[in-house]
Amino acid sequence: MSDEHLEQIRRLFDYWADGGYAEAMEREYWPVARHAFEKLQLRQRQRFLDVGCGNGYACRWAVEAGAMAFGVDGSPRMIERAKRASAKIKEAEFRRGFFPADFLKPKSYDAIFAMESMYYMHDVPSALRAVRDLMVAGGSFACVVSYYWENEASHTWPRDSGVPMVMATESQWVQAVTEAGLIVMGQERIYNGPGAGSLLILARRP
Repeated sequence: MSDEHLEQIRRLFDYWADGGYAEAMEREYWPVARHAFEKLQLRQRQRFLDVGCGNGYACRWAVEAGAMAFGVDGSPRMIERAKRASAKIKEAEFRRGFFPADFLKPKSYDAIFAMESMYYMHDVPSALRAVRDLMVAGGSFACVVSYYWENEASHTWPRDSGVPMVMATESQWVQAVTEAGLIVMGQERIYNGPGAGSLLILARRP
C-alpha cells in the first residue's frame, strides 16, 4: 500500500475508535462475525490470527474456545482498545501493523479471520497469498466482506468514508481466494438487516 493509503486507513479507524465505533461495530456485526467465526471450529491450543482486529472481540472469542490469539490492526487507537479490553487475558496478544506485517511468521497459524478488512487492501491478491503463507497445512481461513458488487447498499462506502476500497463481484472474491492457493470449502451470504448480506468465504490451505 502507498503511505497515503495507509494514512487514510489509520485516520479513519482512529476516528472510529475514539468515537466508540469499535464497540458499535462489534454489536452491529455480532451475528455475522460470530457465524463466520464458528465456521473455523477452533480447537484447544490452536493459533488464531485476526486481520484487522479492531477492539479484539474475535481474539477474545478465540481464547474462550481454547486458542492462542493474535490480533493485528493498522490503527493504534484500535490496538489500545483491544489491549485494554483484553488486559486480563494472557492468551491474547495485539500489535499495531498493516497486513501483511513483517512480524507475522509464515506457517504459524491454524486459523485466520478477516472480518471486513480485505477490501481495504491495496493489493488483494498479495494479501490473500500472505494469508496462505501464514497458515499451517490444513489451516482454515474465514473471510467476510460486505463491500462487494452485488451488495448495492455498500457502493457508497468509499465516498462516505474517504478511503479507497477494492470492489469485486461475489465470484471474483471466490476466484481471488482460489488463485491465492487456497481451497474454497464454502461460501454463503449472511443476512443481518437490509441489503444483499455479508459474503463469507471459507477456505483452507492444502
